[in-house]
Amino acid sequence: MWYVLLKKMPKSYSEDIRKKAIEYILLGYTVLASARKFDISETSVRIWYKRYLEEGHYRPKLPPGKVSKISNEILCVYVDANPDATLVQIGAYFGLTDATICYRLKKLGYRYKKKSRDIKKPVKRKGKNI
Repeated sequence: MWYVLLKKMPKSYSEDIRKKAIEYILLGYTVLASARKFDISETSVRIWYKRYLEEGHYRPKLPPGKVSKISNEILCVYVDANPDATLVQIGAYFGLTDATICYRLKKLGYRYKKKSRDIKKPVKRKGKNI
């Protein structure tokens, strides 16, 4: 039997350890010496140092994904100003689907009321009621 093990993505190193490794290189030590001192792979330290030279920082890259069409602040301001607006109306205003608006509002901690529906009694049929 083959079993598939799902591995979680490893967390990136903290900025503190990155800073220490880069500062050690800036003191005149090699990338290899810095990697061995802080028990990090040489490739990681080399990538951080290259990013530091090119971009001026050694922070981890942001995870891939789409950039949001609207910011959370704009959405909050609109919802607070229009408390009776439905998800469809909010979505139409921003050019997004109602499912996207629902997802974003849940992430922001907003609660919403579902439409009340008439409670219908089951229909009695001749014979067995399924």
